[in-house]
Amino acid sequence: MIFFVVGLPDYFTNWCERFVAVLAAGSGAPAEILHANLPREICRQMLEHGAVGSKIVLSINQPGGRLRAALAESQRPYLVILDNPINALCELICDKGQRFDAALRLAASSAAATVGCTFDRHAMVLRNRPRDDDVHGLCTAIAHHMEMPCTEAMLEWAVEAWKNFSHDRVYEWRENLDVVQRRVTQGVLGAFIHSEPNVPSRFYWPPCLFVGPNGASLENVVDITGRARNLITGPGLTLPPGAWRLVLELAFFGGALEHNFKVSVCAGKVLSTARVLPSHEGGLNVAVDFQIDHSVDDPVTVEISLDRAAFDGTIELRGATVDVLQ
Repeated sequence: MIFFVVGLPDYFTNWCERFVAVLAAGSGAPAEILHANLPREICRQMLEHGAVGSKIVLSINQPGGRLRAALAESQRPYLVILDNPINALCELICDKGQRFDAALRLAASSAAATVGCTFDRHAMVLRNRPRDDDVHGLCTAIAHHMEMPCTEAMLEWAVEAWKNFSHDRVYEWRENLDVVQRRVTQGVLGAFIHSEPNVPSRFYWPPCLFVGPNGASLENVVDITGRARNLITGPGLTLPPGAWRLVLELAFFGGALEHNFKVSVCAGKVLSTARVLPSHEGGLNVAVDFQIDHSVDDPVTVEISLDRAAFDGTIELRGATVDVLQ
């Protein structure tokens, strides 16, 4: 028997998956917790752990389109934990030692993928962390939704596990962010905080989530001198299904005015492309429309490439926004 928990990579999801494992085990053998995001990963995990025929809690932090569709088609109860993604960002950095930009990508992609499960009538959606005195009632509701018996000992375990977590550190960590990190965090994750219970209609992708031709994070303008190649790539973030418009805030200088540039939006395959021939120095906004359907498992990557070799010139990415098309 497999029980599903979908949520952000944070303590709230971890606590929920462990509680579901306690419920699944009952008075028998312990249930095993596995982590996967794609159908092929699920198969590999179960084979590697010899989990076929066992009680399994499958924890999913970034469900792909096909897995979201499979969950809906199964018509089985499961949990969806859509906590404040800033909590996940903090815990990825503080507990798992991830760099700020990598943790930001993971938190944002997880939130975007998870929000796609919130409209399934078989999902119990948990949006906010409970207060200590609400944990008992929440656990009772989870057991009821998952259709599993719950004893007083199980409830006592869940209450103690929740109390042992320090919730104040998230606030302390946020207070220590510098001005740039605070602005970037709000720009990337703020859409999920202020849009509930709906799917966010706008995302902001700052330059720090993109890399230049050498694979380093963008900090200044990119020198286009050299052979035809990708100049700017990023951000590698998941988007909810729908029709979207990407607007890139670009700037071109010097010899860049003599060249064509190609913008490609990809998610495992090319979704859309646009050609750019700058006519003047300075800023230029470039719009590209694309569609994310329910079969897309991969994050969205934007590639800005140079069509032919260049002797001089620079290009700058000043930011990017993605808006839902009505």
